Amino acid sequence: MKPQEMRIAIAEHLGWKNIYVRSGKDISRADKVHGVLAGKSGRVPDFPRDLNAMRVAEKVLTAEQCEDYDQTLLHMEPDTFDCEAGGWTFFRSACQRAEAFLRTIGKWK
Repeated sequence: MKPQEMRIAIAEHLGWKNIYVRSGKDISRADKVHGVLAGKSGRVPDFPRDLNAMRVAEKVLTAEQCEDYDQTLLHMEPDTFDCEAGGWTFFRSACQRAEAFLRTIGKWK
């Protein structure tokens, strides 16, 4: 999935409605995706590029989903850190966490 698709899929899972991409020269820019959450409109968080946004998303997972999520992260290759001890999920990037999140909730394409 492309980062923008990941971003929209996670936002929808978290309850964002009426998500749209503003037209412009560069639609991949983070500030171009907007929607409505809890009655307020605004910019959709850039989950694949923002660890803080992914932390918010992770909080909605059930206990069972957390186990699946952790196992998915555990088996991913680290992005930039050479984990000789292996399997340290706290070294995963926002993009890897977004992918694991979407795999866990069954929305990965």
